[in-house]
Formats: sequence, C-alpha cells, structure tokens
Amino acid sequence: MTRPTLFAVCSLSLLLTACGDGEQKDSPVDGRDTDGLYEPSVENYSGRVIDGYLRNARVWLDLDGDYQYDAADVEVVVGVNPERTITLADGEPTAMSGDGGRFSLDLSSFEVNPTLAADLDPTDYPLVAIVIPGVTEEETHDGYVTLEHAYQMSAPPGEQYVTPLATMVDARRVLGIGAVNVSSGLGEMLGNINVLGDYIRAGDEKAHAYARALARFLADQFPDEFENTVVANEGKVGVFSSEASRILRLSLSGHVGMVLGTVDAALGPGGRYENIDIGSLDIPQVPLDLENPILLHKVLVRASVDGSPVSLNTLDSNQSNVAELTYHYSEAGILQSIEANGCMNPSLLEIARLANVGGKVRDLNVQGLEGFYLRHGDSRAQYVPDDPESVDEKLTFNWAEQKAEFRTTTGCHDLAPSSEMPVEPQVTYSWTYGADGQVQAIGSSGGGSLSPSYDTRSRDPIFSYETENLGGQELILQEQPDECVGDITAENMEKFRVVSAQQDYVFSRDRGAMNDPPVPSDGAVNLTLDWDTRDNVTRLLRRVLYDHVLSTGSLLQWDYLPVTSEAFSDEAQPNLVMQARLALYDTDDAWSCGDVRGTIAASNLLADLSYQYIRLSDYIAENQDHDE
Repeated sequence: MTRPTLFAVCSLSLLLTACGDGEQKDSPVDGRDTDGLYEPSVENYSGRVIDGYLRNARVWLDLDGDYQYDAADVEVVVGVNPERTITLADGEPTAMSGDGGRFSLDLSSFEVNPTLAADLDPTDYPLVAIVIPGVTEEETHDGYVTLEHAYQMSAPPGEQYVTPLATMVDARRVLGIGAVNVSSGLGEMLGNINVLGDYIRAGDEKAHAYARALARFLADQFPDEFENTVVANEGKVGVFSSEASRILRLSLSGHVGMVLGTVDAALGPGGRYENIDIGSLDIPQVPLDLENPILLHKVLVRASVDGSPVSLNTLDSNQSNVAELTYHYSEAGILQSIEANGCMNPSLLEIARLANVGGKVRDLNVQGLEGFYLRHGDSRAQYVPDDPESVDEKLTFNWAEQKAEFRTTTGCHDLAPSSEMPVEPQVTYSWTYGADGQVQAIGSSGGGSLSPSYDTRSRDPIFSYETENLGGQELILQEQPDECVGDITAENMEKFRVVSAQQDYVFSRDRGAMNDPPVPSDGAVNLTLDWDTRDNVTRLLRRVLYDHVLSTGSLLQWDYLPVTSEAFSDEAQPNLVMQARLALYDTDDAWSCGDVRGTIAASNLLADLSYQYIRLSDYIAENQDHDE
C-alpha cells in the first residue's frame, strides 16, 4: 500500500485536507496557493519573503539550478526534443522585498525567440531569497527589527512564498528525498500546516513558531566569513558551491524534526505557540564543513592465511579478508568512531595523529595509515563477509575530553568475548596537549604510552616518538628530507611514483627478539623514508621497519600507492593512499633518489590494505534519516 505523504496530501483540494490558510483566493487553475499575487503576464512575477514579513531581502528566480545569483549571461535550458541552451544577457530577475515582504520581479527578459522555444515560464523555477545582515528588516508587532545574521531561503517552482518552511520543502525536492510520510514524527508535527502558505496572513501561530525556529537554524549554519560579502554586494552574490548547497540542504532536512521538536517542547500544557520565546530555545548546533572534503570511509584488510609471506596471486585466490574497518563522521567531517567487522588494533601513534587535528581528518596529510590493522590471525574467525551490519569492535572518540574508548565483543585482545557490545569501555586512551596544540603524550589504560616529538624534520604522517611499556619501540628522524627533484630527468618527471626525496631515520623495538642480521644487537638500524614531493605533494611511498611477531629474520616494508581515481583527485588533498602492502624487505632493494617505482610490492606479502573514500556530502546523504 502506498503511504500518504504530507506534501502530496496538501496538493489536494483545501476542503479535503485543511492545508490552506483559511482564505478564498484567486488562484491559477493548478491550485497553487498564491495570495492573489499570481500574474499570468510574462511581464512580472510577485510574491512574499516571510519569516515574519521581511523587508529589504534580496530575491531572485534561479534559472540554472545553482541557487546562486547570476547577474549576467545566465544559461537556461529550453525546449523539448531537442533541448537548447539560451543565454539571458541580463541575468536572473531580481528585486528587493518591500513592506509586507512583497516583491515583484521584472520578467521582460523571459520573452524568447519563438523559433527556439516558448517564452520562459517563471513557475518552472525556484525562488531564492537571502537575508542581508544589517539591512533586511523583519516586521513585528512593535515595528521593523533589523536582522543581524544572513541566511538563505527558497521556494519550490511555482510557489511564491519564500519561507523557512518552504525552504525545507524545496530542500527535500532538490535532494530527491520526496514528501514527508504523514505517519512519521515530522509528518505529525506538520500535519495541519500549509507548509507552502502565508502562515502570518492565515494566523497560524504554530507554523510561524516553527518557521522562526528554522530561520534561527538556517542563520546558525550560514558561515560568518561570507556575511561581509553578502552585505557588500547587497545580496547579489554567489555564496555557495553546489556541493556546499547540498550539504546545507542535507543538514536542514536531517535536523528539521529536532528543530521543530524544541518548539513543541517549550509549549507546555495548555501553552500557546505565540508565547514561545524562540530566541531562548536550545536550537541544535550543527557545525558543517562546506568545502565537502574527501574522507576515509572504509579499509579492507587482507592477510595471508597462516601468516607466512605469499604472492599477490595467492592473496587474491584465497579467502584472505580478515577485517573491514568503517569510519564514521559528523557533518563537520570530524571522526566520531571506527567500527570493525573482525578485529582492529588501536594504535597510540594513529590516535595521536588524529588528536593533533581534533579528529578533522581532512587536515591530515595522509588519512589512516596501517595503524589500525590487526596483525593477529584471530580476526579472520570474527570477520563476516558482505555484512555491513556486523560490528565486532568499536573505537569511539571524544575530542573535547581528550579520550577514545575501545569496546570489543571478541577475544582478539586477551579480553573475554561477549555476545553484545559492552556498555563500559574495556580500554580507554587519553592524551594531553603541549603549548603548540599538538599531542604531548598519549597513554592506554591497558598499559603503554607514547611521547611524540615534533620539529622541522617532521612531516605528516611521520614524526619522531618514543614509548614506554611497548617493547621499547621508537622512531627517530635523523634529518630533514634530502630533496632531489632537480636531478630527475624530464622524462621521469612525468611518470607515476618517483622517489624525489629521502629521509634517514632510526626505528627500533624488541631488539633482542630479532636475528642479527637484519637487526644488529645494539639496535641501530639506518633506514630511509622514500617520498614523492613533485608538484607540491608530500607522498610517502615506502618505509622500512621490523616486528619480531611477523618475522625475526627479515626487515619489513610498508609500500603505499596514492589515489588515482579522478573522483578523489583533489588539489587540496593530494596525498591520499589508495592501497598499502606489508611485505618482507629485501636489503638488495634499496631505493635511490630519482628512481621510478610505478608499482607497489607484489611478492613476499603479509598484508594488503585497500582504502575507500567518500565525499562528506555523500556520507551525510547515506547516513541521515530524513523522516524523523
């Protein structure tokens, strides 16, 4: 059975739905609610901007779907079979609203050469309005009040009241979410409201209270740094990119129920909506990252069946998957948690890197190295293939309190397994910051601590550190990277993965458990980090280490392949890793500056990590419930 939806119901006759505002009006034959402002003439197009009625707000018809004001040469698609693109030299029709929020747009430019198409119809396009701080005024019972913060509203095509409620409807339309299910919590809140009407003229105090709360939410989400530009250009400015606009719509549609819920919570028994102090409500604060960064979303971990080194063909042909890690974020792109299907290995080093940026992974040079890879074979028994709902372990971050909490249902960490995720964390990681705002020390309640050291030799993801109760593990950078870009031939400069800088370092841990060679008894190991620094990137290509649990007779290497997908090629984030492989290190395979290393290790493999990324806007869209 098809579920009734709010906006579908409200498109029926007013007698059947009680969606109207209580007035008889002259309306077009399609039944749109126009307050008598409908003008069949192509010469002008009228409407109102409403929170309360808003004077001196910038309004325009958005002809190209970008919701940004185009002052000239706007391209418009017209006609059917074939479609054509015409250019309106005068840009999008615009006006400033006057008393009562009324505006009238000059549509003289909508007359089209009849050989191309029919004249443009204003009801085919959405209206957009922007509140200009210090200029736009709201009509109240006590006169006009100047608004101090910018926000943007819109109305779906054919609707001429630009309101916060209409903005919510239009956001859902553009996102393709569809109408609100009337049986949902949000549907029940809005059930007796004409969400596309003039609630002030209709005397609908509930709708007005909801609209004012939504206006506060919209203003809170409008970036402060854009407000001066809005003022300087009298609202005639393209503020947001298409993806930024999408994030704003997603945030509005995802939180509208919470916003309206704060209004209802303040009503009280027998209360009246007109008596609610909207300014005092605890409206949800939802920080956003409107730059739509690329975020690490999943890491698939493969390993050899018995822990012995294998070829890539063997890894591909056997059941090699041992874990899948999923990263979860806020709408500001702040990492909230990591979940594992199978087992993970929480890393003090990786948590310190994340804490250095407050969980904002976009600010890392490299997102998510191998630190959360579990080296033990126990994970294979826990991993459930093709089951996105399977969560065996979870690491949750609290950046404000400077801690991360680990919970597991498995026996991978010498902890008692359980059938349900524990309420209390089994391990807590906590850290302190130094005067430079970077992690000074990080420790685990299970024992062990790490102390980073940052200087001019450091470059993310590598910095010097020492540890306690972790087998004496330490990494000491010896010098700054030795650049050799100037020595690379012109032919090689165009190739993929070229060693263009090298950096000496010392790595040590559990020296006594290693054979000599490869690790001398004094533990001194002179190793080299290999970087690709061409074209202003800082890509780590390879690093060498040792770990007696994996091999006592060989050094190991992590070999990194950068992202090549055009979908995730971004000048602002150029150093993302697509694949990482852990292999035995051949001492005869020392790299030299200028070497071309187009492929990564394919033999003597112990593990292979595949990284999946996602844009923030896509992540929000995938993880939001829009019918609250």
